[in-house]
Amino acid sequence: MSAQRIKIFVGLSVILNAVLLAFLFGLIPFLLYASVVANSMLVWFSFRLIRASNDAQEEISSIFQKMEGYLDHLDELHSMELFYGEPQLQDLINHSKTLINDFVDFQEKFYEYDTTEEEYATDEETSEEEE
Repeated sequence: MSAQRIKIFVGLSVILNAVLLAFLFGLIPFLLYASVVANSMLVWFSFRLIRASNDAQEEISSIFQKMEGYLDHLDELHSMELFYGEPQLQDLINHSKTLINDFVDFQEKFYEYDTTEEEYATDEETSEEEE
């Protein structure tokens, strides 16, 4: 049997059982049955939402780690003799640091993620602190 037919069969079974319960035993058992069915559906839906939220959080953490790796690679490239002091590369590094800081802020705001590492300081921020 296909998954679609199984869903239809289960749905019809639930409805027929509800009608049978209401006909044989009255309104109170029917309302109890309807409450159990509704609560079971809400619990299933809640677990499904929690699982989706956890998956999204893992994906965001993965993206964050990839961005940190990218920034480290840029720092290594910038420190090479060939590219040392290159202004375009330095702007790219500053932009990457700003982007990572935005990711950290997003994680702290929506996922109660405690960042133990300090946020990256861009060159503009460090020059302002020195003054």
